[in-house]
Amino acid sequence: MNSMKLETVAAFLAIAFYSIGLIKDIRETSSFHEYFFGPVPFVVLIVVIGRLVWRGTQTDRAIAGSKQEKAQLESQLAIATAELNDIRPLVAVFLPNSPTQADSFWMEFSDAVRSALQEKNYQPDIRTLKADYSGQEQISELRRFRWDSVKAAIVSPADNTVIPELVKILQGLGTNRRPVVVHDMAPDEARRAFSGSNLSVNIVCVDNERGGWFAADTMLAYWKDKNLSPPYKVVLVPGNKNHPHSRLRLSGFKSRMEEARTDVRYYPTPDGGWTYQGAYRAMMELLDNEQELKECAAVHGIFACNDEMAIAVEDALANAKHKHPAFQETRIVGFDYTFILRHAWKRKQNGLIFGTVNAMVGDQASKASDLIAELISGQTPWPTDRIVVPAPVIKA
Repeated sequence: MNSMKLETVAAFLAIAFYSIGLIKDIRETSSFHEYFFGPVPFVVLIVVIGRLVWRGTQTDRAIAGSKQEKAQLESQLAIATAELNDIRPLVAVFLPNSPTQADSFWMEFSDAVRSALQEKNYQPDIRTLKADYSGQEQISELRRFRWDSVKAAIVSPADNTVIPELVKILQGLGTNRRPVVVHDMAPDEARRAFSGSNLSVNIVCVDNERGGWFAADTMLAYWKDKNLSPPYKVVLVPGNKNHPHSRLRLSGFKSRMEEARTDVRYYPTPDGGWTYQGAYRAMMELLDNEQELKECAAVHGIFACNDEMAIAVEDALANAKHKHPAFQETRIVGFDYTFILRHAWKRKQNGLIFGTVNAMVGDQASKASDLIAELISGQTPWPTDRIVVPAPVIKA
């Protein structure tokens, strides 16, 4: 028991004894009562109560001081944060996905580029879309944007209609033009869009054609390991047949097969739209097309142009209303090596997806941030390309 509690108990006892003495009025009839109900306890009572009042005053002052100090610290922190944000140059990042598209390449890229820019003392302004891969929505956003509010921008086009409009927007800015890094756009496509203008194009992109090459290598190694014989039947799942990434990934895949002099028959699905839902519908449409499946006794492989679509294809095969014998030995290769596939590999021990291509999301974010910093400081002359080399990944 601490001193504060002892003083409280003493005050209570002194008040109790003194009150009883007054009520019974026996202080003059007994030495016992004189001792306990005389002037002594009265003095003790006054001392103890005074002590308690003093302690209470000190406690109130301490609490008030603590609250005031906390308020001051919070105010100083708010001021420092505001000043830091004012000091940090603002960099806009335009992404082609919606915030609801979780676990995708773009959510991982968003987190990585935010961290990379903050490490370089830039304040990222991440801008997403209401609808995934809506070129028209992104064009409207770029037109409305206040370009004089930022030091630079990273633009990941929603589709191939965005870059020509971006060129027009930047030309219209004149001397107020800011450095722009075009991310995730095939270099040849970007250069064609910027040709004829007085603008330089700065590009950060994964080598999609080489990634398709690696996907084919992974498939060839599987066929060799399982002693499967040609002719091989392969289903191709494009994100968008008109999108450069789909074309380059599929082109790289086919080029590697041709170089290996492999006899392959391809069965393309409708566009998967880069999404799970789109690829699921595309695969179910192929499965329901008896004319396509009737020609082959076995489908030896499926190449999906990203991991989300690869997972959708696997689920479509599992949920098909009737089993397709042609797909009994089928294995799937994806592209990107995103969280959604890594999680699926941990959850499923015997899934059909046995390989993918690592698009190096973190490396893309780092290179884009590095290039932005160099362009702002004038260290790097325009134009500049930073090509990220992918790598094959096989499920352990």
